Amino acid sequence: MKRRLLATMLAVCMVLTLAPAAFAEAAVGDRFTVEVEGQNYYFEVTNSDANAPEVKFTHTGTKNDIGLDAGMKYTGEINIPETVEYNNVTYTVTGVGPHAVRGTGVTKVTLPDTIKKLESAFYEATSLKEVVLNEGLTEIPGSAFFNCTSLEKVNIPSTVTNIKSQAFYFCNKLTKLELPEGLTTIGENAFVSCSQLTDMMIPSTVTSIGRTAFAGCAVSSLTIPAGVTNG
Repeated sequence: MKRRLLATMLAVCMVLTLAPAAFAEAAVGDRFTVEVEGQNYYFEVTNSDANAPEVKFTHTGTKNDIGLDAGMKYTGEINIPETVEYNNVTYTVTGVGPHAVRGTGVTKVTLPDTIKKLESAFYEATSLKEVVLNEGLTEIPGSAFFNCTSLEKVNIPSTVTNIKSQAFYFCNKLTKLELPEGLTTIGENAFVSCSQLTDMMIPSTVTSIGRTAFAGCAVSSLTIPAGVTNG
């Protein structure tokens, strides 16, 4: 009887000892890779709460490396998934980190509906031709598409209210951009040197336009909404 009890206690101890390792969640800032459509996608943990663990899609360099070749391992089309599994934990993908595909051969990126934050995600992604942004985003951050010299097509979700400084700086292949009703702010230098941008209207909901927001654009005329009080 004593032997049987001892064996049971040992078995329970082993389970308790091993279980955390088998189901351990990564800490905030930890990075891991998951194979998606034949490529290794890199993710960084942004929320380690067991009830709602989250990650952001990130570059392929070391954690603090956002240099020119930080994302060089990515190529072709990137379809970021809504969720990824790592160490038996399912994480929701809610962000795209800075310079995620900088200097890569990536030509198209499609975001899932779970994305809440972009950061300067497509900074100097010079091969990038198209980006499909998701509804639910509320802002296009500063330098999000900085120097995307091949960008031809990008949608601005109806939920976006703020396009920040230099968001589309030097996107000189972009010819058309539809800004949604509900947009309120266009930051300084937001569309500087978009030299082929000829088709764009400013929504009536815009109340603030930063200095030189459209400098160097090819738009022949722009109607400034009556509600603009800063610009």
